[in-house]
Amino acid sequence: MALTVPDADVLYRALLPELSSLPTKRARVRLEKSEDSRMLLEVEAEDLVALRAVVNTYLRWISSARRCLEVLEHFY
Repeated sequence: MALTVPDADVLYRALLPELSSLPTKRARVRLEKSEDSRMLLEVEAEDLVALRAVVNTYLRWISSARRCLEVLEHFY
């Protein structure tokens, strides 16, 4: 899954600490950021349930971070 977002660097740095504490041991996640505002989230899972859990978790974290940025942009 590749996301192109204006704040890819901020989102990337917000998600980095989460890589060390995945919600399940049955999945692995790799996160990369390119210079052209693209963020790559690669998920490998042993089964469909683990895949769904990890993808939903990361999408919620991304959504929450983007909402925080939208609120904060009114102050800066």
